[in-house]
Amino acid sequence: MLVIRALLELIPVLRDHLAELKKIIPDNKSIIENVESCLAKLVDIVDMFHYLTTLAKNYGYLQHANSLSDSLTAINEPVSSIDLVTVVLRGLDPDYTMIITVILNFPPLPKFKDLHARILLYESQFTYA
Repeated sequence: MLVIRALLELIPVLRDHLAELKKIIPDNKSIIENVESCLAKLVDIVDMFHYLTTLAKNYGYLQHANSLSDSLTAINEPVSSIDLVTVVLRGLDPDYTMIITVILNFPPLPKFKDLHARILLYESQFTYA
């Protein structure tokens, strides 16, 4: 995450330098286009890395919740599906507020496997410009 933060701080600086470069060499479009292209690629890479980090974190979180549920079941202390789904929904990042709101406001609560599928579907619809 430190790399992402550093890159996020670097992008506005690079944009400022690009604006200065356009003033200094306005007639050399190929250099400016190359710099713009590199900057756009950098922004895309940062966005995708952030997206993949979010996916990995939430996938690990869901796997961990499922594993804890399985462990409790193994010692004859099963967690109800409703409790597991409720705990998982409370632990999701604020990025998931929309899907959490939809799930909570349209009962009944889904089973954990259905919740997992809905979260994956929701994540697949993320778009980064």
